[in-house]
Amino acid sequence: MGMFRSSEALALIRKQLTTIKNLAPMRRENTAENTMNIEPGQTYRKMLHRQVMVLARIRVEGAWKAYCFPVPGKNHDAEEHLWENEGAQMTEWEARPLFGFLEDVPYAP
Repeated sequence: MGMFRSSEALALIRKQLTTIKNLAPMRRENTAENTMNIEPGQTYRKMLHRQVMVLARIRVEGAWKAYCFPVPGKNHDAEEHLWENEGAQMTEWEARPLFGFLEDVPYAP
């Protein structure tokens, strides 16, 4: 299989979210993710596939934005920076279910 394009990766997310859109978000009380200190510049990633990464980045103003992008799938730590050139911005509706621990942090427009 070849490498995903950003549009294909985002389409994969939309398809998965459409099937679960009626589920209520679950709040994780007193977990490490809920009690961590959120600071500008921090990033958090989720792998949807070996070659599809979603990255949430905390901006200077304290809000966050998520990006979906294709990666070669060989070394995810080294591939994380690819969001800058390859990342497709995600809507809040697409991103929130993936990063539930950021539920109290505003999503950047």
